[in-house]
Amino acid sequence: MIGFDINMSQEDPFADIIRGYFLREFPRFMAPGKDLLEVLTSILIGSNQVRYGPAPTPEVQVNIRKVLSAATDAKVPIKMLVPWGGRKSKVEVGVDIAEISALKTVTILQERVRQVYAPGLEIAYRVEDVGAYWLFRTEGTANRYSTQEYSKSFSKLLKVLDAGRPFLESDVMDEEGYHELSGKLASLIYDYLSRGNADSLQILRQSGWVGELPKAQSEFYLSRYRRLYPAESADQHLWRLSDYLGGALARVRLGAVAPNHWGSNYIVLAFVPPIPGSPEPLFSKRLYYRTVPLAQCKTHISAWRAKGYLQIGPGNEVTPKIRTWSEVPELIKNKVTLKNENCEVTVEADYQLV
Repeated sequence: MIGFDINMSQEDPFADIIRGYFLREFPRFMAPGKDLLEVLTSILIGSNQVRYGPAPTPEVQVNIRKVLSAATDAKVPIKMLVPWGGRKSKVEVGVDIAEISALKTVTILQERVRQVYAPGLEIAYRVEDVGAYWLFRTEGTANRYSTQEYSKSFSKLLKVLDAGRPFLESDVMDEEGYHELSGKLASLIYDYLSRGNADSLQILRQSGWVGELPKAQSEFYLSRYRRLYPAESADQHLWRLSDYLGGALARVRLGAVAPNHWGSNYIVLAFVPPIPGSPEPLFSKRLYYRTVPLAQCKTHISAWRAKGYLQIGPGNEVTPKIRTWSEVPELIKNKVTLKNENCEVTVEADYQLV
């Protein structure tokens, strides 16, 4: 395979954009050794078909390049962490087309990276099963069963699709200790959110909280709780937010954010949308991806929060779709079993005829 260089006038205001197009669309035809960091950066940033929102800021791209540079200099795989929910938001529901679509995007990303950098990506999915036990604890045994079954099926799906490996919180965290710490931190966060004074913020910072909790950030979460749980009071929504943030801080405190041997030199690939008001340093190596490519579905929801299904058109064309649980159309129930020589998993593949 013969590579080629890209030569064009650097005086053109769109030179970098056009150059990025060729690097992204024809990465494996670049001359060997040429522009490797630029090619890898462009591949990871992706197009607006797979990326959610605009391209990362120049500052974020610089941080991503540092991770890429360290890996390529050492000729080792590029570490990538994918945070993943411990269960579907609806109880007793398994993996479906939403998970399939997201993992397809990741496997395509891996293929594109390996075309120009043979070691590829080392991908770990942080499956937040202990976090699910905490957040949905009021659902009792149904929550525990749903979380265990979902986490098990998702882990099998990763193996069948060769999409990376699971990193379960339950493998690295003591559940009782996590719940105890999450409860203490949630109480501090609730105190700050309900009182909003400097003293409560200072106490929260002493417990490991970084920065403040901007109004835009808290309102983002609260608006979702109001939509998901309309019968609950404002105080109950405040407690839900406190539980969520307390659990997130406890995860950091207990060192369960990423595999221990990784250190901090990894890129985060998130299927959750950016949170307004979040402190930028915490997400300085973070990319945001869509669960389903834009051309197939304009809706974006994280796979574990969505119902995924197939839409079959009049010409038998098949398109993946995702919806919130309140917006799911009438579907024909269906399941498929995927397997290889080492593993098999059953996936809900409900479909809609249009």
